[in-house]
Amino acid sequence: MQFQPLHYNQTEATAKCVEEVISKLPFYSIEARNGEIHKFNKENLWTFVKDKDRCNIIAIENTEVVGFLFGVVDAHVLFIIWIGMTEEHRRSAHMTELWKHMEEWCRHNNIHRIWCDTNQLNIPSIKFMEKMGMQKCADLKNFWYNHDYFLWEKAIV
Repeated sequence: MQFQPLHYNQTEATAKCVEEVISKLPFYSIEARNGEIHKFNKENLWTFVKDKDRCNIIAIENTEVVGFLFGVVDAHVLFIIWIGMTEEHRRSAHMTELWKHMEEWCRHNNIHRIWCDTNQLNIPSIKFMEKMGMQKCADLKNFWYNHDYFLWEKAIV
């Protein structure tokens, strides 16, 4: 597995990976799925590439994009917008490797804290956040697309 920043020439493959991951989320409404897939389509990913206040990491195996992590940096805080891995790679150690790569990126870029949210029905993501040392810091009711979320944080040292 190789991890690298998102480049322009990989936006189409990354958008397909995002669509594959998001379209299979059982706890998302149709509106939420369609909205998120649109938000991370090829054209929108182009804007991510040129934005210096973003962390955009893709996971590649055998030249295929199989995972992604998108985040926004503000005041030495990385807010992870999405992290995902295709179904066949999700249960392997690849998600953990992607997360560790992101944490190393944070240390290298003087990021002091990570924040992210998870849908309260997404038990695998909740377990993953706990495994990676994230702490629940807020309960967000009727947040994105009227779904309930947990807000998580972790200090980077």
